[in-house]
Amino acid sequence: MGGLSPKVGSLQYLRMLDLSSNCLSREVPEEIGNLTKLQRLSLWSNKFSNGIPSSISYLRDLEQLILANNSLSKEIPSDIGDLSTLSYLALGMNKLTGGIPASMQKLNKLDSLDLEGNLLTREIPFSLFNFKDLQSLQLGGNNLTWNSNIKMVPKCLLLGLSLRSSGVQGEIPEWISTQTNLSFLELSMNQLHGPFPQWLAEFHFFLLLFSPITISQALFQPSQLYLLALSYNNISGELPKNIGDSKILRILMLDWNNFSGLVPTTFPPNIETLALGGNKFFGASPSNLTMLRNLRHLELQDNNISEGLDLSHNKLFGPIPIAFTKLQQLTTLDVSNNKLTCRIPIGGQMNTMADPNFYANNSGLCGFQIHVSCPGDLPPAPKLQEHDNKEQPWIVLEAVGIGYPMSFLLTIGMIFLASYFNPSLPSNSRHHHPH
Repeated sequence: MGGLSPKVGSLQYLRMLDLSSNCLSREVPEEIGNLTKLQRLSLWSNKFSNGIPSSISYLRDLEQLILANNSLSKEIPSDIGDLSTLSYLALGMNKLTGGIPASMQKLNKLDSLDLEGNLLTREIPFSLFNFKDLQSLQLGGNNLTWNSNIKMVPKCLLLGLSLRSSGVQGEIPEWISTQTNLSFLELSMNQLHGPFPQWLAEFHFFLLLFSPITISQALFQPSQLYLLALSYNNISGELPKNIGDSKILRILMLDWNNFSGLVPTTFPPNIETLALGGNKFFGASPSNLTMLRNLRHLELQDNNISEGLDLSHNKLFGPIPIAFTKLQQLTTLDVSNNKLTCRIPIGGQMNTMADPNFYANNSGLCGFQIHVSCPGDLPPAPKLQEHDNKEQPWIVLEAVGIGYPMSFLLTIGMIFLASYFNPSLPSNSRHHHPH
């Protein structure tokens, strides 16, 4: 692991320098300011530390500055606004402090600004919304504050906006209704209240991450919504009955709220991720879940769901986890006609479910329940047995908690959609629930 040599400053005719993903560390040398003909500078995804060199303001021809996903600290240079030709500025996922410099309002050619995931403070300047060409604005995951008392009419027309954890209070700001091209909106971890506005339901979202108090049926009217993530809020009540109307919806994450009532019997037919854990749903597991042929990730843990579970005729693979032995309210488990492997767990509730038909047509399963011996049935040495247990993968199923906890994890094909609107930057939007 090495750093970027100060000798880079001798390459005075260089127009593009891309050193992304190279494990480079130490400081970005001040000599970088000698590259006055540079139009694109990308040091994304390294381990650079300390501050952004002040000499960066000498790069007056720079159009793209990508320093995201490093460990840069200190404040953003106060004269960064001198980069008047800049159209793409990505400083996200660092440790930058202080406020957003006032000089940044001079960057009137910006079409993408990413400051996501730093330690920035102070008030968000409304001048950022005066850039006519701005399409992507990512400010979430800082300690910034939003002045909800000021009325604003943006001059930009955004495609993506992140104000996660930005102190937005009250109802959803009405100025967002002017952003009719929005396909990504992140407003989670704020202090929002009130109903879901009808005008927002009419937008054609691709991703919507949000913290409402109530969910309107308007949210699930036929739309272009692909992902809806409302996890880790305090949303209560029953789910709307028209939840299946959003035909394009693939990812629905409503876990760790206070939803109650029966689990809906209608979900979008092509849904792939369905996270309902950590709520107050009750009753039997809906049998219609087995009709969701594209389902890859199912969470129902930490609810009051009881009785049997039929997961036959799906595409489940991997072992059945030992934690199923602790599901005291589970009376039947039908996992037939899948691609499950390894030993069927023994003990607890699993000993009561010994009907071979429940496990049929899983050629990789073994165990006393189906009268098929496993390779490890002969008493192994204690040390080897420990090793075997440690190495058993939990690819498909995972169960934790109390009551009737259950979580199926087949494949996690997308977390959390790379970088919102910046294809270079990974962004983690999924939070882990503390146990």
